Amino acid sequence: DELKKLCTPVPEIPSEAIRQYTTNYVFPGPSIRHPLSREASIRVDLGSLDLSPEEREIVREMVGTMDMPTLQDIRHYEHFRLPKLLRDVPVVVEMNEKDELTIHSSQCPTRQQNLGLCYYRLSGFIHEAKSLKSVTREYVLPKIYLEFLFDSDEEKIRKFQEKQYVQFKRNEDGSLSGMIGSEEAIDNAIKLLNDVSHDLVDEDCPLPPEYSGYLLEHSSKFEELLLTHEAAYLDGKLVTYSSSLQNLREDLDDLISSLDSWQVDCPVHLHKFVMDPEMKKSLAADNDVLVIFNEDGKFTVTGPGTFRETVDYTIAGKIQRLKDDIVTETLPCTLSDINWEKMSQQFNVYLDVGSGSVRVTGEHEIVKEFGVFLAKKEARRKTQTN
Repeated sequence: DELKKLCTPVPEIPSEAIRQYTTNYVFPGPSIRHPLSREASIRVDLGSLDLSPEEREIVREMVGTMDMPTLQDIRHYEHFRLPKLLRDVPVVVEMNEKDELTIHSSQCPTRQQNLGLCYYRLSGFIHEAKSLKSVTREYVLPKIYLEFLFDSDEEKIRKFQEKQYVQFKRNEDGSLSGMIGSEEAIDNAIKLLNDVSHDLVDEDCPLPPEYSGYLLEHSSKFEELLLTHEAAYLDGKLVTYSSSLQNLREDLDDLISSLDSWQVDCPVHLHKFVMDPEMKKSLAADNDVLVIFNEDGKFTVTGPGTFRETVDYTIAGKIQRLKDDIVTETLPCTLSDINWEKMSQQFNVYLDVGSGSVRVTGEHEIVKEFGVFLAKKEARRKTQTN
């Protein structure tokens, strides 16, 4: 009786809807039992069972996938799983064109046990068809929390649905409005989401305009801060757990107060060579700063103010060295169909294109090579014209 409290009730199956098939044998042998006489089968018309059209379709799909551990690839029921009680029972199940379900068992030593096993499998089909019936349940989760929990990764959201056998219903703004799946699957999915989201809070946190680009796209300190407090910065808001919000806010204020933004003069024709990829990488790694060149001939540097003197000295030193190594020449040029930007990248030179000439800045040998290239191109153009 105590065990019955933990068991699933056996579905009621009308006895007149089921046909039993057994075979008796007469044969000479040392035993009165033929080895095949223990086999038993039952056959039932699905239409005679107390199942809805959707539940009957679930039974058909389960019968068609008895060798599969899940139903993820089934057309209509990709969020259902094949129950363990149906996978592990060693019987043969078939469905014919008349929608009749046949269950055959020969594994048990007696006929009565095999019949019981067939009924057990049939009960399992009926029970699981009812429990796997697709339902829709409302469940609201703001977009900002959904992005926080899944790292703004749609692939992670897809894998969660696949693993939990549910399908999310999303609003146009990306927020979660509900789930589709079996009652059990939805219960499990909601429990998981509630466990990790019940303590989440969000707070408006506009970043200073002069530092927002640096913090969001460059600063390793800002990234470390968010990781330390299990937080994210989404749509102008801090998202984290309530127990961490106060400390996160204080640490962020300390980080912002340590930042500075300043400018460093640089000749326009030298900026390409001063702030090459290697220089940018070095400044970012050693000083955690972001350097952007402005059209007014200055570098705008953003980062910890404690590194200002070091960064200024490094940039000024690079400019001084380049003044000795870099030359500028004005070359005659009447060509108008050249992609100057592509040429600048190809030869690693700075080009200032004027009317009838072009100013070339770069290493001496490269500038000389570029001059030869232009002269040959001019000569070919004149030959084609003549």
